[in-house]
Amino acid sequence: MKKLLLIFLITSGMFLLIQCSEESNSMSSYNNENYFSLFFSNMIAGFWTSDISEIPTVTINGVNMELFWPHGRKIEGWMYGLQHNDTTNYVISGSGKMTVGSIVFSAPYNVSCNGILLEEFGTNYIPSSNSFNFSWSCKSYDVFLIYWDTNHVHRNEITTNTTITFSNDGSNHYFIQIISHKGVLLNSESKPNVVSDYGLGYVFADYEKNYNLNLSTLSTQE
Repeated sequence: MKKLLLIFLITSGMFLLIQCSEESNSMSSYNNENYFSLFFSNMIAGFWTSDISEIPTVTINGVNMELFWPHGRKIEGWMYGLQHNDTTNYVISGSGKMTVGSIVFSAPYNVSCNGILLEEFGTNYIPSSNSFNFSWSCKSYDVFLIYWDTNHVHRNEITTNTTITFSNDGSNHYFIQIISHKGVLLNSESKPNVVSDYGLGYVFADYEKNYNLNLSTLSTQE
């Protein structure tokens, strides 16, 4: 839920940046355009649009989004229990306009540390080592967002590699989150990656995997 809240805050922040840019005419070529965002996170989809004239119809893999509400100068929507396929198709329509598209994204899998295949649920016990060498596979991604957390450090990394290494800092517990990201990467310089009849859109998808690790002097531990 923390990551979903972060996505909500980021996309809402992007909406405010867009409004400020339009008001200052720094994006004059985009003036009077509708903006929207459609994002996916594991089995959840989120949406917002700056067109508040009507609640749009948002269809994802043939299923209509039903949770909508106005929020300030935009309309927000959510869908839970999304059945994930590698290819996610969407249709957005409202005010007599429409956009049709798809995004291909997939989860990291076969995640291992120092040659040991990790399990997402529970704690993984890793033989004592000076470093943690992670590797994984993924069918479709643009970048990976990595969060590394120990008793002493908290790090965020962005990489296109399917490997990453962190040092043993003497902590008694370690946590890694690996997110495969596809589509626009939101920041203050982001530009819409979808141009359509319905408007200019920021469309992206994340699929996250989380792993807890402890060091052990044994190769396995119950």
